[in-house]
Amino acid sequence: MSEVEGSQDSLRISRVFPATRQRTFRAWTDPNELKKWWRVGREFVLTVAEIDLRVGGGFRIGVESPSGSIHMVRGRFLEVVPPERLVYTWIAEDPNLKQMETLVTVEFLERGDATEISLLHEKLKDGRLRESTRFGWASVIDGLATLLRSDS
Repeated sequence: MSEVEGSQDSLRISRVFPATRQRTFRAWTDPNELKKWWRVGREFVLTVAEIDLRVGGGFRIGVESPSGSIHMVRGRFLEVVPPERLVYTWIAEDPNLKQMETLVTVEFLERGDATEISLLHEKLKDGRLRESTRFGWASVIDGLATLLRSDS
């Protein structure tokens, strides 16, 4: 089960996964792995996954809706410490939401044979953006849990 906390402009999600920190980090950062589990709801499937995993490197993620439209997110890595921590910018390219740069910090914490992901998404100033982000991360984290459970 995920623990979800939020403030007026941030969202924090923590969850423990039945996998090593290295495995969990690889699932989060390898485009081929990402395509196995990154989902938003049951109907939006990841079709674009491009990651240049280095400080200053960029990423693009695109999920396809049942109608065929693609919803893109892009950003730049500000900190990359395998397999411990990632910090990156996040810009949702959604015509229905005000486009703004936000900040994501993901920590991969050893918990015995398991890994806790602590994700902090900040600078979510717009209420609609914050709510859609909360729903999106909850779905994404559930998808990662499904993949890592199937590994064990």
